Amino acid sequence: MTAIMRASVRGGSRAVLRALMAGCFAVTLAGCYQTEVAEKEYPTDYRQRHPIVLREGAQNVDILLGRNRGGLTPSQRADVVSYA
Repeated sequence: MTAIMRASVRGGSRAVLRALMAGCFAVTLAGCYQTEVAEKEYPTDYRQRHPIVLREGAQNVDILLGRNRGGLTPSQRADVVSYA
């Protein structure tokens, strides 16, 4: 330990350090306290438990064409194949 740390830990500083640690511990445990009780019933239908819905609709495929591009990228090629 350095001389500064030794000087700060001596005497009344130890009591302050202990009080500070106890306070931090108490604040940490206070976050675990919960007053609300879960009163809602758990839904039995899977559509209510997992409300994710997929819908098919119009889809746009953007393909950039131009000189000196060297062809389609693999992701663009996969888009064209899936569209076809």
